[in-house]
Amino acid sequence: MASNDVQVDAALEAMAETGSAAEGTNVPASFTAISPPLSKTSLSSTSASSSGSASLTAGGTKSSSALQKSGIPPPKQGYPKELAVKEVEEKFVCGFCENILRDPQQSECGHRFCNCCRLEKMRLGQPVICEACIKEEMPEEDSILNLEAMFDDKAAIREMRKIPCKCINPGCTWRGTFHEYITSHESNCDKKVLACPLCGSVMPQNRLEVHMSTQCPKRLVTCIYCQQQMMQEQEEKHQMTCPLVPVKCDRCSALVPRNEFEKHLEQDCIYRDMVCPVPDCRKKMPKAQFPSHLNEDAKTAQKHLLFLFDRLAEIERELNQVKVQPPPLAPAPHSEQGLAASAEGGAGARGQQAGVDNAQDEGQRGHGAVGGVVNAAAPEPHLSAKLKLHEDLMSVLHGEILRCIRQVEALTNRREREATTVRNLEGKLQNLERQIGTVEVRLKEVQPLRSPITNTEVGTLVEFGDTSATWCIPEFSQVRRATVNGPRDFVDSPAFTIGGSIGYKLRMRIFPDGNGAAKSKAISLYMNLVPGACDDLLPWPFEADVHFLLIDFKDFKHHKSAYTRLLKSEPSCSKPPVNGHVPSQPGFGVDSLITVGEMRTQLDRYVRDDKIYLRVVLELKQLPARLSSLDPRQWNADLRNTDRASGRK
Repeated sequence: MASNDVQVDAALEAMAETGSAAEGTNVPASFTAISPPLSKTSLSSTSASSSGSASLTAGGTKSSSALQKSGIPPPKQGYPKELAVKEVEEKFVCGFCENILRDPQQSECGHRFCNCCRLEKMRLGQPVICEACIKEEMPEEDSILNLEAMFDDKAAIREMRKIPCKCINPGCTWRGTFHEYITSHESNCDKKVLACPLCGSVMPQNRLEVHMSTQCPKRLVTCIYCQQQMMQEQEEKHQMTCPLVPVKCDRCSALVPRNEFEKHLEQDCIYRDMVCPVPDCRKKMPKAQFPSHLNEDAKTAQKHLLFLFDRLAEIERELNQVKVQPPPLAPAPHSEQGLAASAEGGAGARGQQAGVDNAQDEGQRGHGAVGGVVNAAAPEPHLSAKLKLHEDLMSVLHGEILRCIRQVEALTNRREREATTVRNLEGKLQNLERQIGTVEVRLKEVQPLRSPITNTEVGTLVEFGDTSATWCIPEFSQVRRATVNGPRDFVDSPAFTIGGSIGYKLRMRIFPDGNGAAKSKAISLYMNLVPGACDDLLPWPFEADVHFLLIDFKDFKHHKSAYTRLLKSEPSCSKPPVNGHVPSQPGFGVDSLITVGEMRTQLDRYVRDDKIYLRVVLELKQLPARLSSLDPRQWNADLRNTDRASGRK
């Protein structure tokens, strides 16, 4: 497929870059179309012709003739003027299409034309007038061109080689000379727009090969079941009717070719319905359940075995009757004929009585001979076949009875073993239940009573002051595993007071596996307000700017920081209730302090000895004014000032 695509691309290079690619196709004029009916011979000749037309030094006659031999229509126009960076000189413009000359040809009058335009005019078979001669006011009879007498203009070919050019394909930034363009870039430009020869879709040249091999709806594909070739757009429809496509049986889930599906349902499916042949049973069931049906219980097995024995006995009786019953005798016509012959032969030589006696003796000999022949003969063929059929049936039934007996014995032994195993497991289960009860009693005795709040506290506060606190979390890997797999997905720091002795009581809360939208993606860090002894003296709601920091141990230059500004309308900023319970809401903070990926790749930077350090700094808004209002010195100073003022009066 790849070699064919290369040959097709070579054929494309010989076609026009502008104008209609082929008559009857709805492709824009700037697109190059591929002619669908290309044989291997035409493709090879096309590639040769394209290389010839790409080089101006080879001459226009060679490329045009090669195109004609290949069966591909030659370009109908010259190169577009937009190809040149500067304005093209008039001498390099075709007198027919008024584009840049393609394979320049010079007429007897001295004017230049594209070789492709000359061939197009020759195909029309009509007299052609040189418009340039008309503009130069030449007589009309002298302006008629002799198309056959035109020749390659090598001077124009040499002069045009150095014309500065640019690529006109959308998105291409190539620049170079006219010679470089027609010899290499014109055919190799990735931005060159082509039309698929199969479906007509338009796309860049660098995508055409992939499109034709994997995406084109009209490419040839082969059915993997019946090996029939078809267009890809017909493959789905073919799959609906292909006789070899596997169809899944809704009973046994087997994949069966479509043309054998009915036979499978009637003969091969292990879950097809059948009726038990025992007259007293006649139970309808899938075929796969029939062996287990024979061994459902002791009574069922006994009833089926008795039926098989009765059937065997009946077959044996039929066989014995066939063996004992004598075969029928064949008629003996020769005795009557011998009696008549003897009577006629003895009439003249002997008496009537002697003839009769001879005839009787002859008849007796004839009868004995016939009887001996019949008795010595073998039984008839249909009796032998019937006998053989009954013997085979009896052998099969006998083997089936033995198999059923072995199955019943194996099932009995298996049930005994399973009963023993069940009794042993019941004993082990009772022992485990007693051990679990003992362990639970011991756990209740040794487990310390802890409040709901302290159950979430982890680590220690290594520093806290009026506006900051630093929290150390040891054994961070175990803490993270516990929050990922345990009932709670967060841990809290010990409570601390911010703002001095009369300040807010808070605690930090970390979600090692993230919270909300950052779940399983990042580490989330928040703050929670805790009931404090001075809450009645503090301004509410809580208002502050909060700065978080994950400390970098390695060089103290790449700390992970985050910032949040609290709003008075947030529920987490209101005064905490005095109930001692752990707040259910996360609090105020950041959902993503550091991503899990960053933490994993830079573990040596943020984790040391399986410990991490988190620091928080708060800029309190209303607390300084409230603490100032609670300072008695301020009020006493005002009173002293008042007293001094009164004394002066």
